[in-house]
Amino acid sequence: MPASRKPRLAQKRAHQRGGKPRPSSTSPLPITAPVTDFQHLIEKIPAITYNAVFERSLRIFSYVSPQLQSLLGYSAADWQAQPALAWQCVHEADRPALLGALQVSWQTGQPFNLEYRYWTRDQRLVWVRDEAVVTPNAQGQPQAIQGMMRDITEYRAIQDAVAQSEARFRALSESASEGVIIHRNGIILEVNQAAVTLLEYPYTELIGLNLLERVPPEARATVEKILGIGFEGVYEVASVRRDGSPIDLEISGRDVLYQGQPARVVVIRDRSDYKRHQLALSRQASEFAVLYEITNELATHRDLRSLLNIIVKRAAEVTHSGGGSVFLYDATKGVLVLEAVPTDLSLLGTQMRLGEGAAGIVAQTRQPLAIPDYVRWEGRSHQYPLVTSVTSVLQVPMLFGGELIGTLGVVEHDRPPRYYTEDEIRLLMLIAGPAAAAVHNARLLAEARQRLSEFTVLYEVTGELAVQHDFKSLLGIIVKYATQLTQSSGGAIFLYDAAHETLTCEAIVQDMGMLGSTTRIGVGAAGIAAQTRQPCVVPDYAHWEGRYPLTQVGNISSVLQVPMLFGGELIGTLGVAERDQPPRYYTENEIRLLTLLAGPAAAAVRNARLLESTRHRLNELEALNDISRAMRTATTLTELLPRLLDETLTILGTDTGLITLVDDEQAEFYDSVARGWFLELVDDQRLPLTTGLSGYVYKNPQPYLVLDYASDVHVRAEVQSLMPPGWGGGGFPIKAGEAIVGLLFIALPAPRQLQPPEIHLLSAIAEMAGNAIHRMRLYAQVELRSQRLSVLRAIDLAITGEADLPTTLDLILDAVVTQLQLDAACILLLDAQKQSLVYSAGKGFRTDMLQKVIVPLGSSRAGQAALEARLLYTDDLSNEDSELAWLLREMGEGFITHYVAPLISKGQVKGVLEVFHRSPHHSDDDWLRFLEALATQTAIAIDNAELFDGLQRSNSELSRAYEQTLEGWSRALDLRDRETEGHTQRVTEIALRLAQHLGIKGDDLAHIRWGALLHDIGKMGIPDHILLKPGPLTEEEWKIMRLHPGYAYQMLAPINYLHRALEIPYCHHEKWDGTGYPRQLKAYEIPLSARIFAVVDVWDALRSDRPYRAGWTQDRIFNYLQKQSGSHFDPVVVEAFLALFKHNLPV
Repeated sequence: MPASRKPRLAQKRAHQRGGKPRPSSTSPLPITAPVTDFQHLIEKIPAITYNAVFERSLRIFSYVSPQLQSLLGYSAADWQAQPALAWQCVHEADRPALLGALQVSWQTGQPFNLEYRYWTRDQRLVWVRDEAVVTPNAQGQPQAIQGMMRDITEYRAIQDAVAQSEARFRALSESASEGVIIHRNGIILEVNQAAVTLLEYPYTELIGLNLLERVPPEARATVEKILGIGFEGVYEVASVRRDGSPIDLEISGRDVLYQGQPARVVVIRDRSDYKRHQLALSRQASEFAVLYEITNELATHRDLRSLLNIIVKRAAEVTHSGGGSVFLYDATKGVLVLEAVPTDLSLLGTQMRLGEGAAGIVAQTRQPLAIPDYVRWEGRSHQYPLVTSVTSVLQVPMLFGGELIGTLGVVEHDRPPRYYTEDEIRLLMLIAGPAAAAVHNARLLAEARQRLSEFTVLYEVTGELAVQHDFKSLLGIIVKYATQLTQSSGGAIFLYDAAHETLTCEAIVQDMGMLGSTTRIGVGAAGIAAQTRQPCVVPDYAHWEGRYPLTQVGNISSVLQVPMLFGGELIGTLGVAERDQPPRYYTENEIRLLTLLAGPAAAAVRNARLLESTRHRLNELEALNDISRAMRTATTLTELLPRLLDETLTILGTDTGLITLVDDEQAEFYDSVARGWFLELVDDQRLPLTTGLSGYVYKNPQPYLVLDYASDVHVRAEVQSLMPPGWGGGGFPIKAGEAIVGLLFIALPAPRQLQPPEIHLLSAIAEMAGNAIHRMRLYAQVELRSQRLSVLRAIDLAITGEADLPTTLDLILDAVVTQLQLDAACILLLDAQKQSLVYSAGKGFRTDMLQKVIVPLGSSRAGQAALEARLLYTDDLSNEDSELAWLLREMGEGFITHYVAPLISKGQVKGVLEVFHRSPHHSDDDWLRFLEALATQTAIAIDNAELFDGLQRSNSELSRAYEQTLEGWSRALDLRDRETEGHTQRVTEIALRLAQHLGIKGDDLAHIRWGALLHDIGKMGIPDHILLKPGPLTEEEWKIMRLHPGYAYQMLAPINYLHRALEIPYCHHEKWDGTGYPRQLKAYEIPLSARIFAVVDVWDALRSDRPYRAGWTQDRIFNYLQKQSGSHFDPVVVEAFLALFKHNLPV
């Protein structure tokens, strides 16, 4: 409730109680008489009086009236005795306010007035109004608090109920959507927010306002009646808002008590919208009746043209306009096309961009556009400069499901500007809706019929294409159907070559000079369609700047080209054209139809290509297999090349061809194999790699197609006359990796030319041949090098073996002639004393006259090669004016090629190696290296032979010196001991014979001989009185005598070449049973040579006379040896020794 109303309300309530307003609760209660004088009066009133002081935040009561007992249940003595009890009875929530009020009153002396709650003894809450004053003492200081507490519990309950009731009423009224007004006698006492909003008055202005003042005079009597007490019912009255605008209200009311007095509650509702809705419904009913008639009429027509005319007619009728039009939207082009206009048929087909003219603006904004004065409207399209009779225009969009179908318009002709009303605009919009739906459906139906017809034709086409045709026939069928479907004069198919990014015309109806022509991507209509992968339409082809330059366009007027795609892959383009006709604008349906045909056509062409490619590939593989089988049987290039050429010519069905090989090192063509008329062009002559047509193909290693060999610009003039005219073909490089190893040429008689599959096949044959030639060359090189290495190895073995020099030289000359493929060779050795070359060995010559030739150093080619120590050669010896050439001619040798290699070993020239050939000879690096290797081996063989001869002489002389020295030592021993003179020679000879009898050979016999000669060399350390004593030796003397093997070891051990011979001097006194000396060796611990010599030494000692005894007989000796076999001697050696005598061998 507004604050301004509260004083008036308080005055009214006081008046109703029948008295003046009571004093403010803040006025103090005067208690001026003593307590005792008024006690009987105080204790009778319905209130608690008290007297107290305020200390330590507590009231300490000095007096409390007995009413305390009846109000709170406590006695006065309880509060007086227990000041805290009075405080504890105050409700906890009210204690802060009470304490604050007491403190302020005690400190300031102001009266005290507060409503708060007490807890009774039986725990009930009681509201009290506590009013008190502070009495001062003489000094003006606070002395006591005197007050009165009244029970206001019932008053507070009533007050709370009233407040709750008013709150509920206000909440209900504020939440109500209708306006609620409480008035008394027409004067407004209270309103809710809805009434404020409805009447558009501020709240403050409505309170106290007289309702009748806001009602028109004609309605005041009715409103006054409604406002009267006791009137029931609902009425509609006209009223005005604060701004004077009219408002239709529905009013109802009833009687209520408001603030204790009779009043009226009026509920008001706004009926303005309801009346407007009624009018709108009436208008809509009329409009829907019209729309129903139009919709039924549109539903009976299926033809788009008649449907559009009906739409224009009814639109003009319902809007009472002079005419109308329909623009349909072409989404593919983004333009509006005028499809219906009854007044000027010449305008049909006019196209407008979005945003152009009234129709374009409406289509762009999708909002109605009314133009009252069209003549002066600046937005008029430039396409209507002469349409001056149109004075007013209304255009609305035709939408179907949010999709723009077009625009519907009505116009006025030759009339003043017309301002179309909202109702007219809305009515035309209503017509545009079903009209858009009808046009959409008619379009769908037309498209469905068109597509049914198209698919029927395409089904037939697809069936026709599915039948297996050869490639050319298939292309012809596709072009035929394309021209029939689009009713065009001609057509063509361009197929795409991805490798070269070109298009070639492969099929055409009504030849326009293009069959076989090639264009690049992006050039001409076909090139543009291929590049963009979109249809390319050229209505006026003759004047089109982008036409194909090579096309004869004299009679081509219009062109349509569409891409042929299969799975995103470009196959080519399919096109139709008009001849000798005005420019033709192919429609969207025709473009779509040709595009639809291009799909299965592309698939059919791709499949036909794959089939044709598979057939060609199969034929190619069969051909390659035949050629491979033929080449596998060849072991050399001489066998390979003819077989390769013959098989290739057989596969191609021709008899003329050529294969020539390439020598990169010499930069020459060689070893040509030819068939047919190519045979007349081939000889054994090598040609430079820059020669003629072969040189061109070698320099440009790609297949080269020849239209006519006899007139080809790259063929040498001197051979063109040998070539028959009218023969074409091609040249193909034969490659091994990136290297060109040869060339293949094929010739075909006119009119035949090489076709792409044949070109591909020949390229594959050339590649396979290149690998085969390369492998065969490598094999031949490996084989040749292997043979040459074997020869060099054989020569090495001959040099290091026991072969004499002549044998080695013969082996070398055989290798020179066979491995270097020459006719003859000879070796001349250097005579250092005479400074000349002398014949040593030769091979392949027809006479022996060269054996007598002596060549001085520096003369002739051989003498120069030896003197200058370098390889020299000539390839024209037959025409050379030299002594050697003259001699060879006299000998009838017929040599043409001559090489001379110096024989050098350890920096010294040993002679020369001369080689000859009776025809021109080609030498490569390997050939020259092998010749030099053979020359080196020859020089080494000569040098080794010379060294071997010298070593043999040195060894023989040294061996004789060794023998003479050892024999000298043995004679010296014999001279010292005359009794044993000749002993050494005898035992040496017998020991060697016995060793040979036991199978000992070679060097071992030499060491046995040396050991036997030196067997008693140790006795040189025995004193003469012991060695030469005539009688038996004493034991002490024998001890000294047995030291001589050790002396022999000490003497001979430092001499390396006598280490093996030392076995006899050191061990020949050892015994088989281990009782010998000096080391007591036994059995096989004793070296074999010592065991052999021990038998022979004892045998010779027993048969010789001694001063102290005579020599034994032979039988006695044999018996002794047999007796000592197995104890003193090796039984095997004894048996072998005795066998020598059984066979009467001389001893």
